[in-house]
Amino acid sequence: MALKKKKLIAVVAGIAAFAAVSASAATLGGVRTDNLGANSNSVTGPIQNGVAVTWDVAYDALAGEYVVNGATLETLDPLETIGAGAEILLAITAADGTLLTEVTGTGTSVVVPGVPAIDVYGVSVVINGGSTTAAVATQ
Repeated sequence: MALKKKKLIAVVAGIAAFAAVSASAATLGGVRTDNLGANSNSVTGPIQNGVAVTWDVAYDALAGEYVVNGATLETLDPLETIGAGAEILLAITAADGTLLTEVTGTGTSVVVPGVPAIDVYGVSVVINGGSTTAAVATQ
């Protein structure tokens, strides 16, 4: 009987030790993760048929050349308009793709800081009219 009692005590002690280790492992603090979120939305341009950019060019006697001082945007489709509060961004580039200047404004006009007219080759236009954005590139 003493042998059975010793075996029973050994089994109970083993179960108690396993339970203690399992219980302590469950209280190590758990797993933590960073927050993760994602979202997507379709972008619909308020201007579907493009814009025309008209340059404000003047002769700069000090520089000895014609420079671009501003730009005005107008929609190509008379049924489309650029809102008075729309934010516009022009990225003006040279023939090799180098960015000459990037300017922002509201409405339909922006001031351009005296870029030499001969260097202007391309322009990218972004119009942010609130909840919608349009991008048009012309050369």
